[in-house]
Amino acid sequence: MHMTDMPPDSWEPLSTWHNAWLEADVAQRERLHREFVANHPELAADADALAAASATVGGFLDVPAILANVQALAEEDAPLPAGSQVGPYRIVALLARGGMGDVYRATDVRLRRDVALKVLSRSAAGDAERIERFVREAQWTASLDHPNIVRLYDVGLVDGQRAYFVEELLDGETLRHRLSRGPLTSAEVVHVASDVARGLIAAHAAGLIHRDLKPENIFLTRSGPAKILDFGIAKLEHETKTAERPSTLTGIVLGTSAYLAPEQIRGSAIDARADVFALGSVVFEMITGRRAFGRDHLVDTLHAILYEPAVLDSAAAVPSKLTGVVNRLLEKAPEARFQSAADVLAALEEVESSVDTATAERLARAAVGGSTAHRGERVRRSPLRAWLAVVAVGVAATMAWHYRPSRNLPATDALKTLAVLPFTSVPPRGDDGLLEIGLAEVFITRMSRIESVRVLPLSATLRVQREDPLSAGRQLGADYVLTGSLQRDAGRLRADVKLLSVRANNVVWQDTFDDDDRVSVQDAIAGRVIEAIAPHVSGGVRRRIASPGTADREAYEAYLNGRAHVSRPNRSDLNKAVDYFRTAVGRDQGFADAWAGLALALRMLPIAGDERPIDTIPAAKAAADRALALEPDHPEALAAHGMIAFYFDWDFETAERLVRRALDLEPSALAHLGLAHILSNIGRHEEALAQVKRARALDPAWPLARALEGQFLFLARRYDKALAHLDGLAQYDPNFPTLIRLYPLLAQGRYQAALEACERVEALLARSDNTMPGQPFSFAMALRGYALAKLGKRAPAERVLQQLHAFGRDRYIPPYHLALVLHALGRNDEALERLREAVDARDWFVIFLGTDPKWDELRSTPAFDALLSRANLLEVSRAIKPEQMSRSAASAR
Repeated sequence: MHMTDMPPDSWEPLSTWHNAWLEADVAQRERLHREFVANHPELAADADALAAASATVGGFLDVPAILANVQALAEEDAPLPAGSQVGPYRIVALLARGGMGDVYRATDVRLRRDVALKVLSRSAAGDAERIERFVREAQWTASLDHPNIVRLYDVGLVDGQRAYFVEELLDGETLRHRLSRGPLTSAEVVHVASDVARGLIAAHAAGLIHRDLKPENIFLTRSGPAKILDFGIAKLEHETKTAERPSTLTGIVLGTSAYLAPEQIRGSAIDARADVFALGSVVFEMITGRRAFGRDHLVDTLHAILYEPAVLDSAAAVPSKLTGVVNRLLEKAPEARFQSAADVLAALEEVESSVDTATAERLARAAVGGSTAHRGERVRRSPLRAWLAVVAVGVAATMAWHYRPSRNLPATDALKTLAVLPFTSVPPRGDDGLLEIGLAEVFITRMSRIESVRVLPLSATLRVQREDPLSAGRQLGADYVLTGSLQRDAGRLRADVKLLSVRANNVVWQDTFDDDDRVSVQDAIAGRVIEAIAPHVSGGVRRRIASPGTADREAYEAYLNGRAHVSRPNRSDLNKAVDYFRTAVGRDQGFADAWAGLALALRMLPIAGDERPIDTIPAAKAAADRALALEPDHPEALAAHGMIAFYFDWDFETAERLVRRALDLEPSALAHLGLAHILSNIGRHEEALAQVKRARALDPAWPLARALEGQFLFLARRYDKALAHLDGLAQYDPNFPTLIRLYPLLAQGRYQAALEACERVEALLARSDNTMPGQPFSFAMALRGYALAKLGKRAPAERVLQQLHAFGRDRYIPPYHLALVLHALGRNDEALERLREAVDARDWFVIFLGTDPKWDELRSTPAFDALLSRANLLEVSRAIKPEQMSRSAASAR
């Protein structure tokens, strides 16, 4: 009898027999087995399976099957001695032993970094299936590059026989070890569960199901993020077919029983929802300190999973929203659960707002105790240029409205995710592939109009454009990748293009498109893509995608070049973008997209470059108005107008209304982040953080959202949490946290640490080939002067003032920057005069006067209040409570 149709009352005789069998010696077990089979022939297969599964582990399975029989391993394999070498890895110490092998701390002698080295046991070496599973773990784990999944570096053989693989060495402890000290707080539960959900989103997007998720396979790092370990028994989702279903309970050996989903026990085909159920069991255990379905014996545990509810203790004091999430995670029927890890993450983000604030403050720095027990290092080194945009507060959020992925919704079975990689030039050109970038950006914008297709933003694809397309697609969590090359000859454009399926690991189609019309080439490519991934799109949507917005080919060519240049946040490229967009609208006054592009470029110039706002913003506003006159619901024009109203007009009501309207038209992670920027700077911090949560739920792997969350925590005066959050971002790039980490350091009076961070920022900017000259660099200089002055180093601080004046001889230096240093030196009359100049000049930094802790010493003084009133920020400032004032202000008083 298959377990699928086993009635609940069959468990009682099976359980009774199994408990007696476990307590018996070998001879008695044989007799008990014969008697049970004779009396219950319909349960013979299941009794056989239980006996086999329980032969090496008593009671319920408390360790994965691949780590069973530890004692036998210890007798067979002596640990490798410290100092011995496996390939290029020198053994430092043994970390853990298991049936599958040993885990060591080792040093990569080539790269001089510590790693975790897992070596297959000798008993497994003679087992082809085990070796295959071991290597499969390595291959599958290597395909995942995500901050919430342990990273694999290498795989090889010891003495040509025993396999090994090398992973990052994490500093912290497993969730199992943490649970040995008792349940977690609600805030800690949400933090860990959210990180695990993010990792599962990436794994499921790659077609991988973990199938053995449990506290032993979740690692809590000291830097903050939780990581999923050991995809050793994971199985590619498309390989999990009904034909592979086990006919008895033997399937349970591939997972720890207390965390199995009902469908795994029944031998049914499984999908990502099995991991969702396992996560529910883990969350239940984090809350209560006990297993949701753990019983004294295996058969009782399995029965509980299939038929018994998991009941949270009333004394657990769990927020009602979290209780609802747990209940839905642990639904017996897969269709009743959350249907994806993305849905789980979105629900957890909603729970966070109901978690006690004091507990949330401790969330990011929760003590994980223990010593270095497993792998740890940063996950991804992102291009420096992406991080430099965050030096000047707000630059990154400004870029959000250019890189807007329309309909950027959580992936479901019906939603296809497409990554469009910028095409390469053949032969390579000296313009850094500007046309290729422009074509990709416009193609992304157009394809985003299909609601059943989630098109990743250009900002995401640029980060992985130099990698193998399939590898890039896996990193981005895409279902499909569009890639190719362009060849330009005598005005004609030849595009060799292919669409790849990431899950199937193959080419869906490959074709060549040749025409003298850029629009025709794009339309032909779009048509092929639509037929492959969204064949049911209506004719109306197809026409909207095909429409270039202009019939003038030269206007369209200029628009593409403008799009390419505006993607680079520096003065030179932005000025070129302005010229191209002006050419486009000069040739076609009705080209709404080009007017919106012009508004975007002009608006960015005072932020990313060194233009005076009063020289460019009126023209930017006029361009946005023109675009909206042509197309009243143009999302980019609405967003541009809204951000102008925010940064330069200080009309916050209009800003919020316009940006929310843009969000309604084209919901995206970036749009939520832009709205968060507005809300945070007018004192509505919790709403801002909620918007960031929504952005991260839509695009969990997006590092920029995580970075700006740290900035918004700072503006909310939650300094410890901001620092802990930003320190955790070192996994993305070791240089990155220094760019905004200094803000909470200054607010806490930790001036020496902030000074070191400032100096590092300036060094990074100086090496960046003048990617972002002007205001970001002068802002870093000003913060260095501020820290020096606060340390009592007046002479060096005065020299910074002189440097700023010299730096401003051939470029615009915001008066706000000079005011910062003057204020720190105690020259407040001069500082206030500079701030008046900033208000007169519509300096975009003025927006931070209402919330920035560096100005706390001047709050409630008549002169400062007068400035705040002119900038419509007086009420924002007055809402700050005295006990929230920064340590620097308190010490000054």
